[in-house]
Amino acid sequence: MNRKTRQTTSESQSYPFLHTHPHSHTHTSEAIDTYGYRPLHRMASNNLAIGAAALLKAGADPKALSGTDDEGGGRGGGGETPMAVARSAGAWDVMQLLLPYYTSSS
Repeated sequence: MNRKTRQTTSESQSYPFLHTHPHSHTHTSEAIDTYGYRPLHRMASNNLAIGAAALLKAGADPKALSGTDDEGGGRGGGGETPMAVARSAGAWDVMQLLLPYYTSSS
């Protein structure tokens, strides 16, 4: 696939493993994969702090639950937050990055 084609092809066609509701305005940072994980959950499970930081900057929800979409439907996963996934994986770098979102009063 050449670069021009990739730019004009919708993300859902380019990345069929990501699920977003066709009528939602969900960003790719909140897309749900086949296993119910959002991109931030994947970064947490692999201790990829740079990727996690980029997703947070792009607007990813640091408290989103795995296995749910915006309409409340499930897609697997265990209803875990990115912090819970990071803790289970021993992903210390991502845990440190997420900690302020869980300790603030908002």
